[in-house]
Amino acid sequence: MSAITTKTKYDTIIVGQGLAGTLLAFELIRRGQSIVVFDSDEPLQSTPNAAGIVNPIIIRKPSEKPNVAVQYKKMEEAFGFIQNICRTTFFHPVEGNVKITPAESEKWTRWYAAAPSPYIQQMVHTKQETTITLSGTAYLDALHFGQCTRAKNSNTI
Repeated sequence: MSAITTKTKYDTIIVGQGLAGTLLAFELIRRGQSIVVFDSDEPLQSTPNAAGIVNPIIIRKPSEKPNVAVQYKKMEEAFGFIQNICRTTFFHPVEGNVKITPAESEKWTRWYAAAPSPYIQQMVHTKQETTITLSGTAYLDALHFGQCTRAKNSNTI
């Protein structure tokens, strides 16, 4: 990014180019705003070290995350938009296997039998004694995401 002078004006200043800062930056650029992002090159930032796992259900205490279907669709759209710009893939929808204990299995059985939302019924494919298989999960290669998006700036979007 070019040097910033006191005469340069931006619609928005973003501090931090982690997952949230990057998504915000790309969304604002998509809406036609001029932005500048300030970030450090510290080695222990969260984005390169993040697990990047997306899951529609709170696992250890079975419950549906609020508005999970809407949030997942928006996430797919946002990452899809950025992947097209970067000409690479870092968001990977996958089927997830979740390991659970026998005690957790009992909780899951009671919760699922209580007729959760239709969305969750579509998500849970199989439930065995110690494993639940879910769709609607994804893996974000956060390191690749950070590298790709740092290489882009508002002039190339």
